[in-house]
Amino acid sequence: AYQAMSQWKRKPLTGDLGIEFIFLREDKRRVDIDNLEKAMLDGMTGVFFEDDSQIKVKKATVRYDKERPGVEVTIWQL
Repeated sequence: AYQAMSQWKRKPLTGDLGIEFIFLREDKRRVDIDNLEKAMLDGMTGVFFEDDSQIKVKKATVRYDKERPGVEVTIWQL
């Protein structure tokens, strides 16, 4: 997350947005997808968008990927 934030050189996006998260987990332990989403949205607020209330469309997926754990994020303006 820090790497993406440090490379973002634009002002936060304005207006209504859509967002997709693909959480790539290295193990198959149970995880609450709502908590993952909330942590990401809180960390992205003020950097990528002004406020998470701008998110009008949201999709989240959890996948197992032992070789490449992390998160992929796509944001688009509506």
